[in-house]
Amino acid sequence: MKLCLLLVVGMPDYLKSKASIIRKGEKVMEENKRKISFWEGMKRNNRVWKIWWKLCPGVFLSSLLSSIFQALSPYVTIWLSAQIINELAGNRNPERLFRFIIAQLLSALVLALVNGVLNRWNRYEQDLADRIDDRIYMNKMLSLDYADIDRQYTFDLYSQMMQNENWAGRGIRITISYFEKLVTAVIRIMGGIGLSASLFISQVPADSGRFIMLNHPFFLLVMVVAMIGAAVLSPVCANKGRQYWGRCAPAARQGNRCFGFYGFMHEDRKRALDLRMYRQQENICSLYMQRDNSFGPTAELAACAKGPMGLWHALSQSIQAALTGIVYLFVCLKAWAGAFGAGSVTQYVGAIMNIFSGISDLLETLGTIYINAGFLGESFEFLDIPNKMYQGSLTTEKRADRQYQIEFRNVSFQYPGTDVWALRHVSMKF
Repeated sequence: MKLCLLLVVGMPDYLKSKASIIRKGEKVMEENKRKISFWEGMKRNNRVWKIWWKLCPGVFLSSLLSSIFQALSPYVTIWLSAQIINELAGNRNPERLFRFIIAQLLSALVLALVNGVLNRWNRYEQDLADRIDDRIYMNKMLSLDYADIDRQYTFDLYSQMMQNENWAGRGIRITISYFEKLVTAVIRIMGGIGLSASLFISQVPADSGRFIMLNHPFFLLVMVVAMIGAAVLSPVCANKGRQYWGRCAPAARQGNRCFGFYGFMHEDRKRALDLRMYRQQENICSLYMQRDNSFGPTAELAACAKGPMGLWHALSQSIQAALTGIVYLFVCLKAWAGAFGAGSVTQYVGAIMNIFSGISDLLETLGTIYINAGFLGESFEFLDIPNKMYQGSLTTEKRADRQYQIEFRNVSFQYPGTDVWALRHVSMKF
C-alpha cells in the first residue's frame, strides 16, 4: 500500500491570514522603537530573566553566592585592619595584636579559597549560558513556519539582534550580568551601612570646643543627605551619558555591517577569485570603507563622546571626587575631636565609600537595564512571531519495506506580503 499526502486544502486562505499577521508584526516593530517607560524596561528585563531561569538556573545560583562573598569580603579586611591600627595607636597589647593579625591572615585565606571556587563555578555557568543564548534563537527558528523563516522581516530582526550583541553587547545575553551586579550592589550597601552606623552614633567629647557641633542632629542630617545626594547624582549623570549609545545605534549597526562584510572579504576563500579578477578591493571595498564614517572622528558617536556624553561622564566623576572629600573631611574631623580612634578612620571611610560604590552601581545597573530594554524590544519581536507551523494529526502506516509515497496535487504558494506566486498549481510525487 502506498501513502498519499494531499496538501491542497485551505492553502491560499492560510497564506492570506499569515500575511495579515506579518503586517501586524511589522506595525509592532515600529511601535517598539518609541521611547518606553522605566517600568516597561524592567518588565522586559524580568521576562528575559524568566527565560534564563528556565534554561540555566545554575547561572543565577552561582552569581548569587559569588556576588555575596565578593561584596562582603572587603568589609572583613576593612574591619580587621581598623582594629589593628586602633590597637597600635592605643594600648599596643601584643596578645590582641596577635589575635587580630592571625584573624586577618586566616580570613584572607578562607575568603580567597571560597571566592576562587565560586568564581570558577560562575565562569562555568556563564560559558553554558553563552551556548544557551544561541539555542534560544535556534529553538524559535525550529518552531516557525517556513514562510516566516524565509521572510525579509525575520531576517532583518535576527540581523539587528546579532549586530546589537556584536557592536554594543546589548540584548538577551548581557541581562545575566545585570543580576550579578544588582546583588553585589545591594549586599555592598547593606554591609557598608552596618559597618558605618557607629560613625553617626559616636559622640564627640563635650570638651572638644566648637567640634561639639558635630554631635548636633541637624549637622549629621546634612552630611547624610549630602552623601546620599552625591551617591545618587553621580550614577544618574553617568546613565545620561550612556543613553547616547542607544541614540547612535542605527548608524553604528550600519557601520558594523559594512565593516563586517567588506573588512573581512579577504578571509573568505570563495571570494578571493572575484576580488582579484575584478579588483574589488580597489573599486568596491575601499570605496565603501572610505564612505562609511560610523566610527570615525567626525561620526555621530564620536561627536557625542566629545560633547554631551563626555560632559555627563566628567560630571559623574567630579561628583565622586567631591563626595570622597566630604567623607574624609567629616570622618577625620570626628576622629580629631576624639569621637573614635585613628584606626576607625580607615573603617568608616572604607565603609562609606563602599556604600557610595554600591548605590552608584545599583543606579547605574538600573540605568543600563533600561537602556538595554530598547534593544530587547527587537529580541521580543522575534520571539513573539506566532508559531503557526502546521502539525499533522494523521498517523503514518508502519511498513517493514519502508515503501512510502508522498504526492503533491495542485499546490500553490505565496510568501506573506506579496501577490506574486512562488509556486502555482504544482503536482509531483516522491
